[in-house]
Amino acid sequence: MNAERQQILWRASPLVLSLVLAAALLVVVRSALALPRLGSLARVTYASHTNRDSYNPSLSGDGTVVAFESDSDLLNEGRPNDVWEVWLYATATLTFTRVTSASDPANRDSEYPSLNGDGTVVAFLSDSDFLNEGIADTQREIWLYDTATLTLTRVTSASDPAKRDSWDPSLSEDGTVVAFESDSDFLNEGIADARYEIWLYDTATLTFTRVTTVSDHNRNSWDPSLSGDGTVVAFRSSSDLLNEGIADGQQEIWLYDTTTLTFTRVTSGLYGMSNPSLSGDGMVVAFRSSSDLLNEGRPDNVVEIWLWEEWLWEESEGRYLPLVLRKYQ
Repeated sequence: MNAERQQILWRASPLVLSLVLAAALLVVVRSALALPRLGSLARVTYASHTNRDSYNPSLSGDGTVVAFESDSDLLNEGRPNDVWEVWLYATATLTFTRVTSASDPANRDSEYPSLNGDGTVVAFLSDSDFLNEGIADTQREIWLYDTATLTLTRVTSASDPAKRDSWDPSLSEDGTVVAFESDSDFLNEGIADARYEIWLYDTATLTFTRVTTVSDHNRNSWDPSLSGDGTVVAFRSSSDLLNEGIADGQQEIWLYDTTTLTFTRVTSGLYGMSNPSLSGDGMVVAFRSSSDLLNEGRPDNVVEIWLWEEWLWEESEGRYLPLVLRKYQ
């Protein structure tokens, strides 16, 4: 390489280095600024009458399918008022699909849908007799609907149809595990009427797993939310599951790990824990509470949204990083 060319490269090197540093600095600055995410707002449903409503949406993993309940006549089929059905909406085709058809429109409803990751399976509760099995009015069972096969599968069968119910299904990412609450005695263990427990149902093995066992006849567990792989379930309970002296009526948020068969108590409060929602990896729980969980002097009856994050073992530290409870207003 001749001397003149070496001099050109020598002069150019600082310029190239400056450009690289400037680009890197721009990336850092843009990250630090935390620029807002822009998007659009779209209305999915249009009530067929002023006294019709739609509730409880559940979204597929990629956001292209929405499941919800509604008493609107979205396909102009002459649906009567106040008959709640489960619907699907596809954002790609802008089309509605009615999943359920009440077996007795005057008295039966389908509610609380939960969608799997790719939007092909929906779990929901209903007292409709879809398969003509003689299900009584107000006997609420958990059902699955497969959009590929267009089939309904009944998950639960109440151990006492006159008194027992199942509620609030939550579906795993692949649609093979359903978490729900029920006071039915599925495993013939002598569970009393109106004693709600958290259950798991495996569609591959067709088996039920009882997650909770109430510590007293006045205690219950509700509101399950399942992780993506179906191995962790968050829920609300008034039971003293770890024998810590939790008072009757004191509801806390809990986690249950099916691989280790262990409970983790997320909250320690006195008031209003409800509506847990679990992240796909099972590491973050969102919930609402009126308790002063961080001892900030917050007044009673002020409901806030909270996040609980679990931190894994940090090898470099040789210890677990602390569990963090944060409040989001």
